[in-house]
Amino acid sequence: MYNMIRTKKLWMTKAMAVVFIGLFIIMTVFFIMVSGFHNAKAAKPQVLNFATVSVKSKDTLWGIAKKYYSEEYGSVNAYVKEIKRCNSLTNDHIQSGTYLIVPIYAAPDNPK
Repeated sequence: MYNMIRTKKLWMTKAMAVVFIGLFIIMTVFFIMVSGFHNAKAAKPQVLNFATVSVKSKDTLWGIAKKYYSEEYGSVNAYVKEIKRCNSLTNDHIQSGTYLIVPIYAAPDNPK
């Protein structure tokens, strides 16, 4: 009789553990889906544009990159490399009076 009661309690404990684990998994999936949906709604589409920037006497490539940097490039270093690639630059030196093509991500214009 004691073994039967003990077996029944053990079975109930296991059943409750399975129920709680199942509920935990369902709640976790639900929260992941809700947060993913929220992030998808909040994200605004970005379009790659190019701007022409006039280089002034105290400007540096890194200063210009920091001014126009956006998260799409991952880092300012990667953005500097992209600016150099767009302008066929082999080093970081730029001269005042010249122009640079700077890639910029921005929200697309909405025609009204």
